[in-house]
Amino acid sequence: MKFSINFHILKKPYLIIFSLIWSLLFSVSLMKYQGSAFAFTLFSSSFLILLFLGFYKNRSYAFMYLAVFLWLGFWVKLVAHLLLDYEYIEPIGVFSGSTGEWDQVLWVSTIACLGVIIGRFLYAILNFKVADDNHNNNVYPEWYPTIRIKVWALFIVIVILATVSNTVLGINQIGLSPRTILPWPLNALISWIVSIGGVMGLATLIWWDISLKKGVYPALFAITIEAFISSISLFSRGVFIFHSIPQFIALYKNKLLDNFSKKRLAIVGCFILIFFCIISCHRFCVKGEFLFSGWSNNNNQGSSFFK
Repeated sequence: MKFSINFHILKKPYLIIFSLIWSLLFSVSLMKYQGSAFAFTLFSSSFLILLFLGFYKNRSYAFMYLAVFLWLGFWVKLVAHLLLDYEYIEPIGVFSGSTGEWDQVLWVSTIACLGVIIGRFLYAILNFKVADDNHNNNVYPEWYPTIRIKVWALFIVIVILATVSNTVLGINQIGLSPRTILPWPLNALISWIVSIGGVMGLATLIWWDISLKKGVYPALFAITIEAFISSISLFSRGVFIFHSIPQFIALYKNKLLDNFSKKRLAIVGCFILIFFCIISCHRFCVKGEFLFSGWSNNNNQGSSFFK
């Protein structure tokens, strides 16, 4: 899929506003960080460069999402904890939180970030070709139009069974050890469906429907609902974003949302906002209860949660 975000979208006033906000957050966080100022500065600069490369002359959806969410998950999350001074919910094992250990965390994160940046430059140097949608229009199996409803029904049943099984049995829930070990390969299969397989299947079916000139509006709700139930099952707010936003952007970039009224888009937006609020409350309440009850039962040995 050809995808290019030119630097003009980051020009004034967007670039100026972002730069001012980033500089302010960085300056205040640097004063509150008790470890090495050099380590924190290099850490912040590396992830800022990664974010920049995610948009500047980038033709890859995947790298843009990788850059944005690595920046959110590492730099923004650390800055939020420093500024708001709230503790981490998840048990942290033998990590003492000393300045030396925090510096080690930042150095490891910085090295990993630089590795991604180097990979981005190698990608540009080697000049890999990206598939063009114009050469792949109307691509769907010959058998799909005749059994389309049955395929969708089977897909829905599989996703519901996998998410319910994962929720009840605790096979794959972020920050928790598996509560149930099923015969091989059921754990891996259920985990794969809930984490990535379901959304991949959904994206495939939506593209086949688009090729058949079916309406896109129901697909927006399908994307939102799949992201919601997967997030609830996995105890992860991030999954909701990972499963929904990339598909919405793909539909937008391919001009498949141009004919929608503002009212329809507002309805979808309200559903997304409501679902995300529910997921956030679920994450803090239910997951927190699991973590702290487990923490108590394991004699405060938080490392047991990360086997």
